Amino acid sequence: MKIGFLLLLSMNDIEALMSANLTGKTQSFLLELPNYYISKGHEVIIITTSNRIKEDYYIKQDNLTIHIIKIGSHGRVRAFTGFRSEIRRIASVLKKENCTIMHAHWCYEFAMAAISVDKDKTIVTLHDWPDTVCPLIGNYFWK
Repeated sequence: MKIGFLLLLSMNDIEALMSANLTGKTQSFLLELPNYYISKGHEVIIITTSNRIKEDYYIKQDNLTIHIIKIGSHGRVRAFTGFRSEIRRIASVLKKENCTIMHAHWCYEFAMAAISVDKDKTIVTLHDWPDTVCPLIGNYFWK
């Protein structure tokens, strides 16, 4: 099975995944899932974003491919435009990868990109539901 994960990763997370040694090197419980599926022989595609790179690139090693998509440095501007550029570019990678199932852990650009490719193959999980967060934060960015 080809499983796509769409989630935010740090460079430390990426290095830990590529070395297949997650112990003590990451703070994301979500990295245990791709690692588990790889250990069972599945192909894992991870798509993440970064404002610290100059252009999109990917890393491939055995059954793991990590795509890193360049984003702008201002989250408020990206939110104001509805994350359209990010959604389009992430969806383009997903279409090329043709995953059996996609797990988006974010309800904005990641979930919207996966759903735009194939809603029936998409699972969305998140840790900050906007309807709960927005009233607590109260600024335009979060709305």
